[in-house]
Amino acid sequence: MPSIAGSGRVCLRIEQDPDDAGEIDCDGGTNYDVELVVDSAGLGANGTPIVSVGTGATDSGAGAAVIRVRATPALTTDGATACEGADYSPASPIDTAFTTATAKSTILNPRQGGAQTSITLAGTPFDCDAWTANGPASIVAPNANMDVTLPVVGTLDIAQLLRLQD
Repeated sequence: MPSIAGSGRVCLRIEQDPDDAGEIDCDGGTNYDVELVVDSAGLGANGTPIVSVGTGATDSGAGAAVIRVRATPALTTDGATACEGADYSPASPIDTAFTTATAKSTILNPRQGGAQTSITLAGTPFDCDAWTANGPASIVAPNANMDVTLPVVGTLDIAQLLRLQD
């Protein structure tokens, strides 16, 4: 997406977690709610983001799925460089997960002070018996950007949710 801090792009590379791919539950009985919690530690060093699957109190239903991924941010400095050419090496990947259930992103101790910040978004399950490659399911994932500095606004912590809607 375009950078609001000037020319260039804000990029995000998403790769499947090689250690834990995820799963599909076509019978129901599993909770696939996902939460990403990070302690911004105010002006101190950020804590390590922690992703949890199965955080809700209810069954996600038949046709629920979760895929664990690693998201790595990068910036380009000009409008000509595509995200494929961005340098992802300085950033550490954030472990997260896409789900058809509910995703929640929480930042504890925001840099600006004040109470924690949380946002939640629900995905849409699919029908396992009539599953098609381009069916009506949608998936959501929590994400957090720590200490983003913007002109005039200053430095912020941003809790995000990503949605892929078919």
